[in-house]
Amino acid sequence: FSLLSPFFKEMEASAPLSSSISPLANKDYSYAKERVDEIDEDKMVYKYTTIDGGPLGKKLSALNCELKFVPRKEGGCVVIWICNYETLPGAQLDEGRAQEIKEHSGAMFKKIEQY
Repeated sequence: FSLLSPFFKEMEASAPLSSSISPLANKDYSYAKERVDEIDEDKMVYKYTTIDGGPLGKKLSALNCELKFVPRKEGGCVVIWICNYETLPGAQLDEGRAQEIKEHSGAMFKKIEQY
């Protein structure tokens, strides 16, 4: 957790394969609970679903994500992060806010990479 402390107030793992996070820089919500759906070490894939908090109930009715780590020949890896979501009826998504989230996520991965 100390590695990611600039990004989260707290992280807590609980019950079978779930976690709760409290992001520091997020203006839209104070916490999110996520369920781990799949960890495939051979394919280097991690899939999870937000089950409570986060953007659920405000703009989205469902959110699930997949992180895939693709090794590079020259060392390291490329991270592919795909998120699928369903919006609530009438909800408008803010493209500017989406860009902020992408930049914040990129900063978090750069911090991990430096480690």
